[in-house]
Amino acid sequence: MTRFSRVIFFAALLASSGASALSQDMLYGLFSRDDCVRDGIPADLCTRGLHEMDRDALRKIGAIYLKDTTDRSRYFRGITAYGLAIRNHDPLAETELALYYLRNVSEKHDEAVRLLHLAALNGVPEAQYYLALLYMVGDGDIKQDFLVSYSWAMRAAEKGFSPAVSFIGYCYLSGTGVVNSLGDSVRWYTKAVEMGDPDAAYALGWIKLVSNAPFFDPDEALRLFKISSRAGIPGADNAIGVMYGEGIGTERDLRLSDYYFEKAIKSGDKAALLNQGIRNVRVEGISDPVKNERNITVFIRAFESGEADAAAGIAGIYLGDRESSGQTQILEAVDWLRKGAEMGSAVSMYLLGRSYAEGKYIPKSCHDAFTWSSRAVDYQYYPAERVLSGLYENGCGAPRDNEMARALMDRYERHATHEIFPYKVLFYRPQFFGTGADTVAPGHYHELFTGRRDIPLE
Repeated sequence: MTRFSRVIFFAALLASSGASALSQDMLYGLFSRDDCVRDGIPADLCTRGLHEMDRDALRKIGAIYLKDTTDRSRYFRGITAYGLAIRNHDPLAETELALYYLRNVSEKHDEAVRLLHLAALNGVPEAQYYLALLYMVGDGDIKQDFLVSYSWAMRAAEKGFSPAVSFIGYCYLSGTGVVNSLGDSVRWYTKAVEMGDPDAAYALGWIKLVSNAPFFDPDEALRLFKISSRAGIPGADNAIGVMYGEGIGTERDLRLSDYYFEKAIKSGDKAALLNQGIRNVRVEGISDPVKNERNITVFIRAFESGEADAAAGIAGIYLGDRESSGQTQILEAVDWLRKGAEMGSAVSMYLLGRSYAEGKYIPKSCHDAFTWSSRAVDYQYYPAERVLSGLYENGCGAPRDNEMARALMDRYERHATHEIFPYKVLFYRPQFFGTGADTVAPGHYHELFTGRRDIPLE
């Protein structure tokens, strides 16, 4: 195509009814088949895309140009190829370009959202699913709206888009945008697992492990975690290590437990190191000084990797054998509890608050007992409710308040019917949402938005 013919082509595009689909970026980078071939794109693909205006070919050309590029010319040509496909009414191109913008070009956020809406209205399930994520969390000008999020996700799920099917399972599990229903959650998650979604297998595994009848099925939970493990889902190997270590859903097998813990540790799951220490103490006890030193080393490694709860494990070993615990060990244990509490470990807060309340290992301090017990309750560590109840009842660290004391004890007794799971595990919550800095968003949302980068065009 000559320079003159390109100008004529520009004019034709601008005059066409689809000109609005082509942004200034797209027009700036318009190029010929020969340009395409010279850039290393297969000749037949360039011919089908830039001569025949084949939409599939144009999408592939756009994807090739934009893949990991920082070259300005390749960027504009990639955008142009997508723009030509969009001009030819290709909703898949709208979806792909929208996701590229969201991942790589922050200034194109509004354009990305517009393209996603167009593609979603044209029935593209992937676009509908990502819109559901945007509405679930709230992003840019899109206000958080659980009902709209559920609606878009359901449209995608009904078309068989497996991430959306899993998303609907979460919505029913949490009552987000729809009435809570564990039965419906299991049904949708099961459907997603049957479609080959390993994230759904992980979610369903936890439901099968921690729910009551008729959904409680630890054997099935282990099978589902193994599906997730083979796909590399974070937390799966850790969960399997716990199950083999405790004999949940299988015979206890410490060799297999260690295998899965080590596998999880190598993949970067810091909690697996903590859990390995917890399992060792639960299986071996704390009567052997050699094993105690080994387990303390494991807990220290976990603590140094950021697992604050490991401090409570260390303190537990030091204080466990009360007859042989010397003053030095006691002081060291309390020091570890303080370190863990200051790092946000709820169990350390509880143990430190109880120690101050009882005055058993350290001088009694109502102020410190109330401070740390209150923080543990704020972290929803329910055993601390009993300690805090006693402090209110006795006016220790706070004015005497019998009504508050009774309320806290009532809460404790309700919670006490549920055994505390002693291990730290990544319970399935990639779609649990809070607000602001507390928001925990789905894996796909993190992939798109927390990893945003602006490509440095050269």
